[in-house]
Amino acid sequence: MSNTTTTRTGSTLQVAAHGDRAMVITRQFNAPRELVFDAFNKPEMLKEWFHGPPGWKLTTCEVDLRVGGTYRREWTNDAGESMGMGGVFQEVERPARVVRTELYDQPWYPGVAVGTFELTTVGKATLMTLVIAYESQEVRDKVLASPVMSGMGTGYAGLEKYLERVQQGTNPIITLPEVITTKEIITATIPLVIPCQDMGTYMDPAIQEIIKAITGQGIKIAGPMFSYHHRRPSDSFDFEIGFPVAKAITEEGRVINSKLPAVKVVRSVYQGPYDGLGTAWGAVQQWVRENGHGETGRFWESYLNNPDEVKDARDYRTELNWIIEEA
Repeated sequence: MSNTTTTRTGSTLQVAAHGDRAMVITRQFNAPRELVFDAFNKPEMLKEWFHGPPGWKLTTCEVDLRVGGTYRREWTNDAGESMGMGGVFQEVERPARVVRTELYDQPWYPGVAVGTFELTTVGKATLMTLVIAYESQEVRDKVLASPVMSGMGTGYAGLEKYLERVQQGTNPIITLPEVITTKEIITATIPLVIPCQDMGTYMDPAIQEIIKAITGQGIKIAGPMFSYHHRRPSDSFDFEIGFPVAKAITEEGRVINSKLPAVKVVRSVYQGPYDGLGTAWGAVQQWVRENGHGETGRFWESYLNNPDEVKDARDYRTELNWIIEEA
């Protein structure tokens, strides 16, 4: 049995045959282990760098990161062709180890592969070790000789650049902005016009008042909390804070029925502390200008998780919706 028969190196990338039916891939990244782990496992981050061959883009990425959970990836090219793959997570140990199965929609090798992904801290860097076991030695050798392997170095180089941007704070939005048309959503809100410096004072009482009104009527909250702004902030905010609901409520006190509108928006997702939202919105608006879109000055942000769910503010995720025209 040969432990290593072939090695290719590009930058710090090494790919080698391993044992009788596996291969081992190693690559060092100049980033903390937690960040590298997230870049390999969070859909919004994978969509920033994991695009496959030239001309292809990762368009679908779904991850249920738990033992027994599944993942799904689909790529599309300019000609409208698509390819996809997915599998099941067998082990998950953040931020050190993930074991999962791999199966392509259009199989180019027989059988199901099993990938063992491990991250080790090396000083201020992170060493990735990925061992992929195949059905047979013949399958493994076929994969090693395939064009897929030649593009691996390019893909990981793209990841390195993405990690650098994130650490330097030059990439405050973590998903590529896209233009979408939203559907109208029923909401329960409290309208507020308040000085900018008083945001923290007014927010928490309003949130609790809205939750009490909705749940007290036995109505289901149907989505994450949001704030809908009627104009650009100046020395004050003019906005509604609230939640999507399964049906209209009976209005009580300050809590009223409202709607998130059916409009055309530029949408992105920001990850990080809330005090970085201004920079993230600036990046979205720059993208709007560079791509020739109009704007209305109205926008909303949906808080996809919150401090009760995520303890580290670096993991807060906020969906940004910048309205560019009425639908």
